[in-house]
Amino acid sequence: MSQVIWTHRALKDLEDIYDFISLDSEVATLNVVSEILDCETHFIGETFLEGPKLGIGNYHYYIKNNYRLVYRRDNFSILIITIFDTRRNPDKLIL
Repeated sequence: MSQVIWTHRALKDLEDIYDFISLDSEVATLNVVSEILDCETHFIGETFLEGPKLGIGNYHYYIKNNYRLVYRRDNFSILIITIFDTRRNPDKLIL
């Protein structure tokens, strides 16, 4: 079983998502952030399947609703690099 590690950048992305959605609805904000954090169970489950490759290095992604969690996996951990809103221009995704 792998350990999930959230980078500083991924946590900052999550904070930005929280701040943006909370302008409209606190309830929606908590739901979205909770769903993103719950993705961690996908990575540590017994039936974890590697997501599609991003096409850059050894990065993969997992999509939850409108958010793409970009991650890298090694033997012992899953490193969540960034969280990207899929409604944005993918050319703006910088790793």
